[in-house]
Amino acid sequence: MRTVKRVAVAIICIITLQSCGQKVEYPTETLKGFMLGGPYIANSFNGLSQMYSQMGLTGDPSEDDILMAYKKNWPFYFNTYNKSGCAGALNNFWEISNKDTTLEMLDILKKEPAQYKAWDYARSVDVAAMGYCAGYLSKEEVNVYLDEVLAKVQEEYPTWKVYFNEYNEGRLEWNPDSPDVKEFSNMVKGLQNDATSIYKLIPLND
Repeated sequence: MRTVKRVAVAIICIITLQSCGQKVEYPTETLKGFMLGGPYIANSFNGLSQMYSQMGLTGDPSEDDILMAYKKNWPFYFNTYNKSGCAGALNNFWEISNKDTTLEMLDILKKEPAQYKAWDYARSVDVAAMGYCAGYLSKEEVNVYLDEVLAKVQEEYPTWKVYFNEYNEGRLEWNPDSPDVKEFSNMVKGLQNDATSIYKLIPLND
C-alpha cells in the first residue's frame, strides 16, 4: 500500500464551483457526508464571506433558507464541466490518474491508522468530490463512500467541535510553517460558529 501523499489540496483558481443552471437540492443525508470536508468546500469558494455571498446567505436568512442553500451548494461542489481541471489536480496533488487509483487513495484515507484521523477523513471528501468531477466516480459511488466515512466519524467523535479540533491538529502537524495555518483555523471556527453555520443545524450525532 503506498503512503498517503501528505499535501493540502488547495484548488482555488484551478476548478470552479457549480454556478450555472438549475442546482439540485440534495437530501440531508447526502449533505452530512460532505460536511466532513467543510473546510475544503469553503476554501473552494475562496473563503467564508464569498461562500455565504454566492450561496445567498446574506442578511438574516431563516433556518430553512440556510439548510436549502447548503443542500444545493455543498454536495458535489466541483463543476463537472471542468473535468480536465479536476483530473489535473488529482494527479498533481495525489498522484491519482484513474478510477483505480482514486479508490485506492480513498481506501487509504478511510482505513490507514493516523494520529489525527480527522485530517484524513476531511481530505477524503475533497478527493471523492474531485473524483466525481474528473469522471472517475459516479455520484452513487461517492455517496456510498461518504456514508461509510460518516459512520466511522460518528463512532470516533462525539461532536463536530471535537472532530474539527483534531482536523486542525492534523493540518498543523502536516505543515506547521504553512502561511495559511491561521486562515484555515479561523475558517474552521467560522464554519461552526457563524450565524449561518450548517453545523449548528445538523449535529454530528443525532
